[in-house]
Amino acid sequence: MGIARAAYIVPAPGFIIRHVSFLDLDLALKTATLEWLELSRDESADLLSNEAICGARCFLFCEETGDLLNEAALVESFENAYYHIEIAKKIHASLGEVDRPMALRFSVLEDMDGGLQFIVLPIEADGRTMQLVRVAGW
Repeated sequence: MGIARAAYIVPAPGFIIRHVSFLDLDLALKTATLEWLELSRDESADLLSNEAICGARCFLFCEETGDLLNEAALVESFENAYYHIEIAKKIHASLGEVDRPMALRFSVLEDMDGGLQFIVLPIEADGRTMQLVRVAGW
């Protein structure tokens, strides 16, 4: 399974989400994607308990409803949780269905070289399809 590509998405005026080459990803995100690619072959693998994939602060969204499933835990793990959660929700709401890993950058239009790198990984667990969003440095 390959990595999905998106040319660009405009989630809100003044913001843009663009494709990032897998090779240019932050090391933790690159490791998470490689680990996902390896473990996703085995249907019995518990991807959510894998620290390399989930990290300390990943955002788990239910694909069917769009709900953030681990919001309570995230509120406790971030100093400014509202800011981080709102950015993750904007990112997730802009993506639609994700059936393979995506490597992207969220930035403002005035600073196309800056912004946040992130990955989106599809996860099947507990009879649900979820999207795991993990942001570099978070």
